[in-house]
Amino acid sequence: RPRGLVTFPLFRLLKKVLKGQEARLETANEIAAYGDVVRLPFPGKRVYFITLPADVRRVLQENAARYKKSFDYGILARLLKQGLVTSEGEVWKRDRKLVQPLLREDSLSTLIPHMVRCAQRTLARWAAQQPATPIDVFGDMMEIALDTIGQRTFNSDLAEDVRVVREDLGYCQSYLIDVGQAPVDW
Repeated sequence: RPRGLVTFPLFRLLKKVLKGQEARLETANEIAAYGDVVRLPFPGKRVYFITLPADVRRVLQENAARYKKSFDYGILARLLKQGLVTSEGEVWKRDRKLVQPLLREDSLSTLIPHMVRCAQRTLARWAAQQPATPIDVFGDMMEIALDTIGQRTFNSDLAEDVRVVREDLGYCQSYLIDVGQAPVDW
């Protein structure tokens, strides 16, 4: 895998991104195979795909003020409002400090038994399906993540509610993709 900055081919990127969720995941893996830092050729924008933990730390923690979020986060903020994901600057710093204790290793390690239960539940559901039945691995992993976040945030098993949230997030994601691909922002 090459070190340093490499540019991913624009038309291959567009072709795959427009195909749907599964193709987008494939594309992320393909981009990562190009190198540690890959420039994505979006006209008029500087977009980079980084894979090394040290680079991610540098961007998200050590030098966050130097890296601006893309216009897509403005679209996302319409749904989520200002929060840790969509904000920048002082608002982002304040929100990050609030959630930081929840993300410490000692705090996250208490979630392992819950994550194992979620994974076992998912595997049991997969095993009970008819052979050759398609499995939405991305969606199921999202359910595990949402359930884990619910456990961490509310100290409650949200397994029953997660499917509704997953469906709602699917609608939101489709909306954001449609808006992001529209040539004019109405």
